[in-house]
Parts: sequence; structure tokens; C-alpha cells
Amino acid sequence: MEKESSMDQSFLDRLNTAIEDNLENEHFGVDMLAHEIGISRSNLHRKLHALKGQTASQVIREFRLKKAMEMLQNNVATVSEISYRVGFSNPSYFNTCFHEYFGYPPGKVKHKKPSKFSSKYSISQNHLFTLYAALVIIVLGFISYIIVSNRHIKTIEARILDKSIAIIPFKNLSEDKNNIYFAEGMTDDLLNHLSGIKGLVVKSKQSSELYRDSNKSIPQIGKELGAAYIIEGSVQHYEDEIRIIVQLIDAKNDNHIWANKYDRKLKNIFAIQSEISKQIAHELKTVLSPGNMKQIERKPTESIEAYNLYLKGRHFWQKRTKKDLEKSIKCFNKALELDSNYALAYAGLADAYYIMAWWGWYPLDEGYAKSIVLAEQSLKLDDQIAQAHATLGAIFIEKHNFFEAEKKFKLAIELNPGYATGYLYYSALLRKQGDLKEARKKIDIALMYNPFSPAIHAESLWNYYDSGYYKEALNEGLLVKELDENYHSYRWAMFFSYFHLEQYDEAIKELQIFVTKEGFSNTDTLEIRNVYINSGIDGAFHLMIDHFSNQPKILYIFLARLNVFLGKKEEAISFLEAGFHDRDYGRWIDQVELSNRDYQNLHLHPRFIALLEKIKPEE
Repeated sequence: MEKESSMDQSFLDRLNTAIEDNLENEHFGVDMLAHEIGISRSNLHRKLHALKGQTASQVIREFRLKKAMEMLQNNVATVSEISYRVGFSNPSYFNTCFHEYFGYPPGKVKHKKPSKFSSKYSISQNHLFTLYAALVIIVLGFISYIIVSNRHIKTIEARILDKSIAIIPFKNLSEDKNNIYFAEGMTDDLLNHLSGIKGLVVKSKQSSELYRDSNKSIPQIGKELGAAYIIEGSVQHYEDEIRIIVQLIDAKNDNHIWANKYDRKLKNIFAIQSEISKQIAHELKTVLSPGNMKQIERKPTESIEAYNLYLKGRHFWQKRTKKDLEKSIKCFNKALELDSNYALAYAGLADAYYIMAWWGWYPLDEGYAKSIVLAEQSLKLDDQIAQAHATLGAIFIEKHNFFEAEKKFKLAIELNPGYATGYLYYSALLRKQGDLKEARKKIDIALMYNPFSPAIHAESLWNYYDSGYYKEALNEGLLVKELDENYHSYRWAMFFSYFHLEQYDEAIKELQIFVTKEGFSNTDTLEIRNVYINSGIDGAFHLMIDHFSNQPKILYIFLARLNVFLGKKEEAISFLEAGFHDRDYGRWIDQVELSNRDYQNLHLHPRFIALLEKIKPEE
């Protein structure tokens, strides 16, 4: 009896080994299994029925599903990638089989505690335990929801559009982990292709980036991003071979609508991108215009190496630090050495120099001049690049040429309706023109496409502040703080908002954080608190004026407003006049700044009227 048991176990071990050796082979079935272990198909069925009470097909499927469960629990790849790895050529069918066997879809595995494998049938034998566990989960889930809901970053409650899409950053499954930028490039290119299609709302990469390797479910991600559909995928790149797996998911119902695997030569990468974009548009029943087709099928460069360098450059550019922007410039320049007609590389350089100059990491006028030349060269080669048009528009704002800026932003949005940065820049322009209502509309559209951008929420904050909606401005400020605590340029707007609401204790806290970010010591911040306690908010204002007036970097607007709030009109105007002539630190003294309600007590002052005349924008 013991010998018979040992023989049975040996048989099952050989069976499992044969299935595992052929795990990825979708055609591996009963006949091939019988051949592998050296018995007839009929004997195989009889043996398995006696030992396990199952057919050979059931055994193969169960083995595949259990292996899939292991992979999902270890988060080794996307659901689609795993479905192919365990021999399912159709991820939707895999999803159905998995749900039927385990009692929940594969997308929910990451939320389950690892346990022994069990199908829904074995679970059904313990109804009381299941009901109790479900009740506990519901209660804990509700408590968690209440806690999460009270955080400053709340679930995006905006209407989820029928054809809104979020593309989760593709996973890099290549052995070379440095190829992550290639996977990110696939995400970027797919996003750019789909963003230009009228009728689709494609969430920005910056927002989707927050869900890289996230443990949240697809429905939860879709709700938070305001996306009806989620696209996820993976990329494997080895020498001149590439494998791309993409899947389109109905976010609300967590249903796999479409998936495909592409095993191609690297040289065909642009054709693959076009094919994927067209297929997704088809699945969403979206009509592609001739312009869309032309844009999707455009081949940006003949050099795969230049393309890789461009992707690497955009990888660094997205980080928006001085060091990473300098790296991006090197990558874009190397790409142009390989292909001097690579329009996107010129656009990347234009973006990099503009951001560097704007933040003061590169000489202002020189940076803007370079950015203009590079953007124009990009458009000379390809006039359909939205980023280049938007960057030129942003520089036109800095030069107070509002008419040309608006033309550029309208064109950028027309070329790429989903380009959130274009709406951001356009909103800033409208705010500078004093049209706060239209600016609000544009910034809301930008937030729809990119709901987790600190820069966009900061612009939204300024819009609310300039409109006199100080509570709303504070809410936006709290969102910016949650999204990026190092993004501090908005903090003095928080300080002034608390001041207008007469919440002086909170105002002082924000002021202390603001001056710390500007390089002041802990002793200085403590002094602010002590002066406030002894002399009130006016005393803190006087202290700030003394401190900042003697710094190399003069914050003219900040000091002007402090003087206005103290009733010192002449001093306030002096700071505005000095700032107007300082190209580096006073360039934000413009029409929208002087039209702000904070300066209403200066509107009739002759010096203020004269300054307002000087800063009128170009016609």
C-alpha cells in the first residue's frame, strides 16, 4: 500500500514537471501531456480520475492557475503578462477562469493575504467563516475609507468621462534594469498618440506615475484618476528583440476588454506603437481623423539609438531637478548628434532650457533665447509638435507678448487636446490678463487631465487667491503640500490667505516654513514666533521686511504686500518700482500682480498709476 502511494506520488510529480516545463505553451494539452509522461490518453484520464477525481484538462488548468496565483502574489508582472506566461493566449479568458476558480478576479490578488490555494468550491464549505470575514472586511474597509477621506488629497469626485483613459507606467521586465526609460518611453509615446485623438481624455503621465507598482485595485485607481479605462502593460527588451504586452481594462467593472502580445524586432518599434494606438481607438469606438492617422503613423527618427537617447532624456526631464535637467540636455544633444533632423529632441532641449531658466538654474535671458531657437527648429522640422508651441507661448508670456502667447496655446491644444501643460500655461496667461473666470476654466481642464500635478494645483491656488477665495486657495495649498512638500513657491500665498482670514497663528506657521525654505536658520524662525507673540502680526511683518530687504535675492512682491498690509503705501510702491527694473527677481511684477485686490489702496496713487502704464503688454 505504501509502495502504491509512493508510485502515485511519483506519477503526479512527473505530471507536474511536464506541465511546468510547457507552462507558456498555450497549445500544451492532454495529448501532449500523455506523450510527455509516456502513457496513453485514456490511461491518463483513468489514473487522474482515480487519484484526484479530475480530468486531465482540469489538472492542467488548475496547475496553470495556481502558478498564476504565485506570480500575482509576488507581483512579478501585469495580469496580461502572467496570463501569457501560464499558457493563456487570451487575458480575458484567463480572467474568467481565474475568477471562477478562486472566487475573485486576478486584479484583487494583491489585496489578499497570501494563503494556501483554494477554489471557490472549497471556500463554500465554510459559509459562516466567510460571512464573518466578509463582515469584518466591510467594516474595516468603511473605517479605512473614512480615514482616507479625511486626508487632504481626496478622491477625485469629478465626472468620469465615457472615454477617459489613464496609462499606468509600463513595467520593465528586461534583465537590464537600466532599460526602465525605454518602458517609460513606450508609456509616453502611447499617451502622446492617444492624447491627440478627439473624444479621448487621456490622463497625464505625472498623475498616472503615482500608481506605479501600486497595490490599489483597478476600480480604485480609475475612480481616483477620474478614468473610465486603464491601460497597463510591460516591455521586455533584449538586444534587437522586443516583447510588448498591453491590455485595456474597464476600470469600473475591472473587466479586461482587450489585450495583445507583440514579439517583434526593435527596428519595428514605431509600427508597434501605431498598431497599439489604432487598436485601442478601435476598441473604444473612436473614429480616427486623417490628421490622427498621420500623427500616429509618423516615424520620428530612423535611428533607434537616437530614439533611446531621447527617451532617456525625457526620463530625466520629468524629474524636474537641476541635476536631472542637465542630464536630459546631454541626452537630447547626443540624440541630435545621431540624427540632426530629430524634431522631438529639439523640442526636448527647448523644454529643458525653459524650465532651467524659469527656476533660476540657468541665466534667464540666455536660457529663454536658447529655448526659442530650439523650439523654432523643432517646428521647422515638424510643425505638429504641441510641446514646442506651448513652450514658445510660455516665453511670450514672460516677454509680455500676450497676443502671440495665446495663439501658441490655442494651437498646442488643438494639436494635442490632452496636453495638460498647455492648459496650465493658457490659464496663467488669462490670469495675467485679468480674466480670472476663463483662467479658472482652463486650469480645471488641466486638472482633469493631470489631477496630481503640484504645478497645476499651485496655479489653481493663485487663481483662487487673486479671486479673493482664500479658503479655496488654502485647500489647494494643502493639496500641493501633500503632492510635493518641496514645492514651496506657493507657501507665501498660503501665508497671505491665512492673514486675510485673520487666522494669524496659522499664518505665522506658514511664514516660518516659507523663510526656512528661503535659507533662514531655526533661530530666525524662532525669532518670528517670539516677535509675533510679543508684538502681534504687524511686528512679524516689520521683522520680515528688515530681514528680506538685506538679502541678495529680493522678494519684491512679498515685501510690497507686507508694506501694503501695514499701510505703508510709499514703501510698497518703491519695492514694486525696484522690482520692475530687476530682470531676475522682479519679473513677476506685471499687470495681473498690480491689479490684485491686495493693492486696491494704491490704485489712485500717481506713482502706482505710472508703473501700471509701464507694464502694459505688447499689442
